Amino acid sequence: RQGRASAIIGHDIDSKSRASALNVGFRRRDARSVHLLKEIGSVSLSDEDMKSFSSHQMEKKCIEPVLKQLSPTIQNVMHWRRDLHWSFPRMDRQVLNTLWYALSKPSASSVLPKDLWLLAFSFVGRGWFSKPTKGI
Repeated sequence: RQGRASAIIGHDIDSKSRASALNVGFRRRDARSVHLLKEIGSVSLSDEDMKSFSSHQMEKKCIEPVLKQLSPTIQNVMHWRRDLHWSFPRMDRQVLNTLWYALSKPSASSVLPKDLWLLAFSFVGRGWFSKPTKGI
């Protein structure tokens, strides 16, 4: 997959490089490459990738325009939606997957129906679970 991802993005991504192919695609604002990477299953935005977008402004400048092109019907692409799960950092995906798994177990007596949990998840911002907390 690494070779296919490098070919799509037109960038040599070696093992020493910290930037994933997806990161490079976002930085270039190349929606076509990002779409192709998603289609071949070479999509993984790591927590390191997220840190490389050092500020909220950088995220909005690189990630938001690409996601708006790929998902024009989604109003706020910077918050979690099922269709955008792939574009969130690893830690966010893991936490949301764990919560969803726990809520889906037959033994889980959830206070809220699953549809309301999905609505609650839609308030999760990109990198929300990856960001270090102050004072802890």
